[in-house]
Amino acid sequence: MVRWAMAAWSQWRTLSLSTMSSAIWIKTSLDYAAAEVAARLAGLEPSREDFAALREMEAEAIDAWAEDRAARK
Repeated sequence: MVRWAMAAWSQWRTLSLSTMSSAIWIKTSLDYAAAEVAARLAGLEPSREDFAALREMEAEAIDAWAEDRAARK
């Protein structure tokens, strides 16, 4: 599972927000189709349980990044 998460970690969907004075990129979710391809290219065969665990890791990462953004304001 950890190998899949690491293979998929670059497969985030992002949102760009900008003003005249600043810009930020927000990771909104994993691209699940790309994450599956990343797993298969890494020689992995993810299961339903792996997918559920990946989604939990995704949710935790999104929450942590949101907390970081809020703390910087």
